[in-house]
Amino acid sequence: MTQHRPALHHRPGDDRGYFEQLTKAIFQAGLSWPTVESHWPAFGEVFHGFDPQRVAAMTDQEIGEAEQNPRIIRNHRKIEDTVAAAAAANEVIAQYGSFDAYVRSFDSPDKEIADLKHRFPGLGDFSAWWFMHSVGLPVPPTH
Repeated sequence: MTQHRPALHHRPGDDRGYFEQLTKAIFQAGLSWPTVESHWPAFGEVFHGFDPQRVAAMTDQEIGEAEQNPRIIRNHRKIEDTVAAAAAANEVIAQYGSFDAYVRSFDSPDKEIADLKHRFPGLGDFSAWWFMHSVGLPVPPTH
């Protein structure tokens, strides 16, 4: 059974904090927590301090370097999904004013999970649920 990490409550306007948790949810999908945690310290360096604008602008060369970096999880799809998720994060920040305003705009956790999965590549049912839990949002019960 996958462990659940304690919720990390983010301040409004903490777009980088939300994007870091979103990135962790993308990379955690299908992997064990020890695997993700053992590589996590290098992710901030590779993904520009989790600045979604800088991550969305990563060049093919930077993506290729990330895919060869043994300090992170070198999964092409997850790296590409993270870059695409950064672009989507920038869109919601522009539309809602902040990532916090976006995640708090839903009237039900189920609708939020559906939107997260639709909007952010690499998120499935559990990883979207984990993201919401990790940032202190209400989540539907798991079965």
